Amino acid sequence: MSNRTRRALILTALGVPLLGRVWGRVNATEMNDDGLTPQLSPTAGIGDVAVRRAALSVKMAPFYARGDGIADDRAAVDAALERASAIRGKLYFPPGEYVIRANGPGAVLRGRSNVQVEFAQGAVLKLENPARYPLTCFFEHSFVENATYKGLTLNGGGEVGPNGFGANNSKGIQCDGAHIYGFRRDPRTGGGRGITFQFNCKNIEVNSPKITNCTTGIDFHGRHSARLDGIIVVNPTISECEEAISFYDLFDGDINLNSAESAQVIVNGGTAFNCGKSTSALAPGTNGEGGGVVVSERGHSFSVRNFSVVNEPSYGEIGAVIRGSFSNSDVDVSYRGECMALVMFSPALNLAPVKPSAAAVSSGNKISIICAGMCDYVVYSDNMRGANLAFQNRITVSCHVPRISLMNDIAGRSAENFLEVISLENSKAVRGYWAELYEKNSTFPDASWDPAH
Repeated sequence: MSNRTRRALILTALGVPLLGRVWGRVNATEMNDDGLTPQLSPTAGIGDVAVRRAALSVKMAPFYARGDGIADDRAAVDAALERASAIRGKLYFPPGEYVIRANGPGAVLRGRSNVQVEFAQGAVLKLENPARYPLTCFFEHSFVENATYKGLTLNGGGEVGPNGFGANNSKGIQCDGAHIYGFRRDPRTGGGRGITFQFNCKNIEVNSPKITNCTTGIDFHGRHSARLDGIIVVNPTISECEEAISFYDLFDGDINLNSAESAQVIVNGGTAFNCGKSTSALAPGTNGEGGGVVVSERGHSFSVRNFSVVNEPSYGEIGAVIRGSFSNSDVDVSYRGECMALVMFSPALNLAPVKPSAAAVSSGNKISIICAGMCDYVVYSDNMRGANLAFQNRITVSCHVPRISLMNDIAGRSAENFLEVISLENSKAVRGYWAELYEKNSTFPDASWDPAH
C-alpha cells in the first residue's frame, strides 16, 4: 500500500471528502457549484492542518442529509455535528429545509463543542413533533465550549413548549446572523423563547439575530448561585413577540444590592416591532395589563442600551415598556406606540418569589426613555400581590403629556427615587423625588411643580 493510499484511507475515516487531489487545501467558505462539496486547491501537503479541518457538508457522505422538507434529517445532522466536533472542524449546511423530528421528550438537537457551523442562505432547520413529546429546547447547548455559528436558521413551526436556541453551563459561543422564529410558550411548562441563556453561561456573543413570532425574543435566565457572565447581544431585530427581552433570576434574593449573581449581561442596540402585548397571562393576579417589552423578575446588573421599540397603531396599547423587578441595571430605550406605563414596577411576573422580602425590590437602576407615543402613566407601581419596594432609582423620561397621571401607588413604598420628566410638547421639565412629586400633584405638567429640589 502506497503512502498516498494510506493517507487517503485515514482521511476517509475522518470524514474528509476526497475529491480530485486529496492533498489540496480547503477554503471552508468556497463550495463547488453543486452546493455540496468544498472546493480544493493543490497548495499544501497531504498532512496540512487545513485539510484535516476541512468543511464537512451535511449532504455528503457519510451523513447524506436530504434537506427536502420531508425526510427526517435529525440523525444525519446529529452525526455531522458529532464528526465536526471530533475533528475540531467546520460544518456546512447547503440550501434546503432540514426536517428535525423529535424522537423523545426534552431537547431535540444538541450542539457540540469545538465546531464552526455555517448555514447557506436558504438553509433551515425545521422542527417537527408529530408524537407531541413535551419538548424543552429545539437546539440546546449544554456544557458546550468554543462553538461558532453563521446564518443559523431555526423554524419552530409554532410549536408550543420548546425554546429555540438554548445555552446552559456553556462558554465561548458566538452566533452571527441567526434567524429564529415560531416558538410559543406553554402556559403550564414555559418555553417559547427564541434565544435563551440559562445558568452558568460565560463569554457568549450573539450578533444581529432576527427573532420573529416567539413568545419571548431573547431571554437571560439565571439560577441562584449560578452566574451569567459576559453575555452580549448586539443589534437584535425582534418582531411580533409578547416580550422582546426578559431577565429572570439574575438576583439571588438577598436584599443587599452588592450580592449580584450575574455581571456583564448586555443588549447593545437593536429594534423591536409590535412587541409587548401579552396573551399568555404573563402577570396573572396583578392589575391586568400584563406584558411589557423589556420584562424582568429579580434581574440584576443588566444593560439594555440604544434599544428602539416601534409598535404600529393597529397593535394597540401594551402594559408597559419596562416592567418587573430589577436592580443595579442600566436601560436606555426609545418607544413609539401606546402604553399604560413607561415604567411599571411589579412584584411577580410568572415565577414564584424565592424570598418575598426581596422579590419585588427595584433598586439602584438608571432608566432613560424617550416616548413618541402616548402613555397613561410615566411610572406605575403594581402592589396587588404584596410589598413592592422601589428605592434609589433614577429615571429620565421624555414624553407627551400622560393621559391620566404621573404615577400610581408609589408614595409610602419608595425612598430616594429621583425622577425627571421632560414634555415633548413644551419642553417643561419636572424634577424631584417621587414622594414629593406625588404629594404635590398627580397630573402633568403643572406650573406649581418645583423643579429645584
